[in-house]
Amino acid sequence: MLSATHIDNGYDTTLVLLHGIFGNRSQLKRFHDVPANILAVDLPGHGKSSSCPYDTILPCMNERLRQTLEHYAVKQHILLGYSLGGFLAVDLLASGWECEAAIVISAGSRLPRMDFVQDYGVLARAQKVLPKHKDLIERAVDMFRKLHEEPFSVRGELDVSEALAFLSALSNKNYARPLQKIDLPVLILHGPNDMLIPPQFGRDLQKHLPNSTLIEPAKTNHASILRSSKTHEEIKSFVEKTHK
Repeated sequence: MLSATHIDNGYDTTLVLLHGIFGNRSQLKRFHDVPANILAVDLPGHGKSSSCPYDTILPCMNERLRQTLEHYAVKQHILLGYSLGGFLAVDLLASGWECEAAIVISAGSRLPRMDFVQDYGVLARAQKVLPKHKDLIERAVDMFRKLHEEPFSVRGELDVSEALAFLSALSNKNYARPLQKIDLPVLILHGPNDMLIPPQFGRDLQKHLPNSTLIEPAKTNHASILRSSKTHEEIKSFVEKTHK
């Protein structure tokens, strides 16, 4: 099971929040006022959730999320994933996950080319090597802190390894074909100034999902899209329409 925060607001539908890399369940707390019950989880190796085995990280993540929903008696739900959480939401949909709808923020149907993922896939298997790259890792974490303009913490080597394992597993995926069979409503939000996951990835995702809508809040990038009032308004409207 995943460590989680559950807020019962008396609705039939629950918004399940999947945060981004190096983050935790509090990263998406600005969406706790959306008209739904809230289930915000810590991804494996992040926050207070323990790790998943490297070689089975995606199926392990899916199973532990399922266990968490069962624990809180969540049935009708909408997935909301940001960045890494958005790619995981796409993976869930492509794997046949049953939900009412989904919201994907700053993600796509495949990862952009990241050469370092291949190099560090080995490091994710062998944590003893990571201290040799301590300076690089600290710079990467510092970059994410500045990008999101809010403090967050990682537990050390375990979290870096877990993040690299997720990226390594997702880097080999291309969900174009399985997504074309999905007819549930999907809201895609992507910043037009996103340099980490370029906006074309959101546009490609929209093409693969027959019942999807793409919104690009003006002047937003990979991080500022979370703070955009347009993002907040579109999510609230989408959730309200979905479970009426």
